[in-house]
Amino acid sequence: MPGHTGEKHVLITGDALLERGQTAYDKTRNGGVVKPMTAFCDTPTAVRVVAEALNSPEGQAALGYLDGYGVSVGARVTIEARVQPFRARFVPHPQSKRTITIDGVLLLVESVWEGEQNYKIHIHTGFPIPAFSRGQPAWRDPLDRWH
Repeated sequence: MPGHTGEKHVLITGDALLERGQTAYDKTRNGGVVKPMTAFCDTPTAVRVVAEALNSPEGQAALGYLDGYGVSVGARVTIEARVQPFRARFVPHPQSKRTITIDGVLLLVESVWEGEQNYKIHIHTGFPIPAFSRGQPAWRDPLDRWH
């Protein structure tokens, strides 16, 4: 799984994730909030979870939106989906790392143009999430509206 997701959310070690958490914490000591850091434990799990999220009701609704008439190339949607539980690396704060079972994932997906009249999607990133932004699975359109 090359690219951003593979490098930042799959192939990263627990120690590197802990270091990323500390760096984020160091940058926000003046009152900022550091969200927990997460990563997939392996590539097969990441591939399964991303596929499940795209095929979830929220994923299908978001992809349908990107396929819709008048949606511009480069439009991005955020998908937060519930999937079959999986093991994930978890850094709740800069001094702690562990592996947990989790069932949420966030995907950032955008429409791209490839060839003549051929719209496709690009999965910009995907990572485990310990909680949903709206308390339940949902998707957000480019105008920042949750569905």
